[in-house]
Amino acid sequence: KEKLRIYSMNNQKNQLAWSGLADQNYYERIAACCLPSWSRLPGDKFIVSDSDAVQVPGIETVHWDDVYNRNSEFLKTKPNKKPRNFWRKMQCQVWAARQLKKTHDYVILLDTDIEVLGSFDADDLFLEMENFENKGHVWATGRSHSRLHDSGFIVLRTDHPNYDELIDFYENIWESGRIKELKKPYDGHAVESMFDIYPSYKIKNIDYGQGFHVYDLGFVHFGSKIPKHQRATSGKSAEELVNDYIRSANLKSYK
Repeated sequence: KEKLRIYSMNNQKNQLAWSGLADQNYYERIAACCLPSWSRLPGDKFIVSDSDAVQVPGIETVHWDDVYNRNSEFLKTKPNKKPRNFWRKMQCQVWAARQLKKTHDYVILLDTDIEVLGSFDADDLFLEMENFENKGHVWATGRSHSRLHDSGFIVLRTDHPNYDELIDFYENIWESGRIKELKKPYDGHAVESMFDIYPSYKIKNIDYGQGFHVYDLGFVHFGSKIPKHQRATSGKSAEELVNDYIRSANLKSYK
């Protein structure tokens, strides 16, 4: 544990970059509750936003206009609102993956409805990163106890030989039109469609239902409308909401 702490301190300068998307509407809806907790995370943090008013201490704001591909083939198809929103998320992820790899060992794509709990321990995170690296995969993705994918937490290893290929493949799901062939034209379905070609290390979480995911590492994902609303309006902290869900949950066991 002490050796790992020294390792993480010595490598923190360029080790981790965290990046997420929060337009002004989403910021006011949920991200403003979650992003201040990112101060607990080691490394550099970035938000892509369409508004200069979205400012969080310790997090660098990057304007959407400096990120997206204006010549995207996907945009020429005149997509509906929801697929377009997931395309926007993908564009921010691809920007972070390509830009931040120049200066960081890992790029972590974190949804801005994810909050870092007080129980978070950076040493546990670095141990997980070490386990991930030892597996030899190019990326790590969230996976619940029900074996379902959570698209809110993705770790990319920038020195992996398949790194650029992975990012190009991901973007091309939209650009080629393959996104329309998936069950839903969402980023989560796009990521899942890649696992047979690019296996991922799994970052464990418990899915308490309604899109509420609690990660072993000390993160909570308010992943759908109900938990978002509860976090924003209940007056309770993330820790209190986690305790409420744990007390009331009737979790299924999976073999």
